[in-house]
Amino acid sequence: MIKLNNLAGPCSCGHNHEVITAHIDTDKGAAERMPEKLKESGFSKVWMVCDTNTYAAAGEKIEALLCKAEIFAGKTLLSHEHIMADEYSVELTESSINNYDLLLAVGSGTIHDITRYVAFQHNTPFVSFPTAASVDGFVSSVAAMEFGGLKVTLSSRSPIMLFAEPEVLKEAPMDLTCAGVGDILGKYTSLADWRMAHLITGEHFCQRIYDLVLKATEIVHANIAGLSAGNLTAFQGLLDGLIISGLAMQMMGHSRPASSGEHHISHFWEMGMVEGVDPNALHGEKVGMNELRLLKLYKSADWDKLLALPIKLRDIKPDIRLAYKDLADEIIELNTPDSADAIDPELVKKNLEEVKAIYAALPDSDELMELMAGIGCTVAPETLSCSEEAMQYSIDYACYVRNKLTLLRLLRIVER
Repeated sequence: MIKLNNLAGPCSCGHNHEVITAHIDTDKGAAERMPEKLKESGFSKVWMVCDTNTYAAAGEKIEALLCKAEIFAGKTLLSHEHIMADEYSVELTESSINNYDLLLAVGSGTIHDITRYVAFQHNTPFVSFPTAASVDGFVSSVAAMEFGGLKVTLSSRSPIMLFAEPEVLKEAPMDLTCAGVGDILGKYTSLADWRMAHLITGEHFCQRIYDLVLKATEIVHANIAGLSAGNLTAFQGLLDGLIISGLAMQMMGHSRPASSGEHHISHFWEMGMVEGVDPNALHGEKVGMNELRLLKLYKSADWDKLLALPIKLRDIKPDIRLAYKDLADEIIELNTPDSADAIDPELVKKNLEEVKAIYAALPDSDELMELMAGIGCTVAPETLSCSEEAMQYSIDYACYVRNKLTLLRLLRIVER
């Protein structure tokens, strides 16, 4: 059981954390309990957003339950090919909703991002019902959208409640479950990069949030083996890890604790920056595969050369113009000023040994690969039609997708 009562409020990090999600029910029968809980909370016109697959998985049952409770207002059933969280899906959703007081997302990550973004734009609450344990964004406060060809993370609305059933998640396609595993395992490098940036630039850091995301990662890591056997306890562990990570992003107000270089490479591909790489592969499966590659790369980093003083940074504009082409101006603006400009030589001297220890303590890539491969996760770039040359190109240039100080970025822009 995830406890919400000790997450919000003043923190020793100096921030007053906010958590919007006030109710989480992930026990058997959560769908049956949802209508009454919504009515108790004052909602009488619930509009459901789903796609054809998620409607069959849970939406049809939920519609019947809401109708029986006399609080069903209607549904948006997205059915176009390659549904993405983009302008088209948002337009379809916005044009269909009417006479409602609550949006209900029934689906996986894409459906949630569309719903939370529309809820934010229309200043209306929404409720989450995941049908696959595929992402950590169910309760987050940001949406990963693709607008104008750019993969952007936008402020959106966190759900006020979440209902989920491990039995439903267990029946989802295994590739969606693998995506959830990959998304969470990527937190190992995300957390390392966050601590590193804090130690050499003074970027804000919250130990409490760090510990939450690490806990989520370790819960999932411990339950991987049981997923392929359909172990409900393992699916509950995966769901808990995904929810905890999302709550941590709510508390933080952005995705810094949960997204770094391993996500940036995935976004780079999703923006179509590397020809031939499958852009429609699940986000989490790409993140997990990238995590395996970055663990090897990061654990071999020569920090004494990388952060040798004085630190000289290369001009990033030529890189961006080469790799991002028509999007270069937007990416340059996004990266101005460069996050690496905040590197403080005094902090580097003071904290270099701790930085080195952070990356040395990362898990072994081969051990994770064996666990992931055992449940069918994507572990090799060539599976996604990504050659070694394309992978190296992505490692070199994906660091500019977000203006965050990451080891991926340092390896590219520090002159050694």
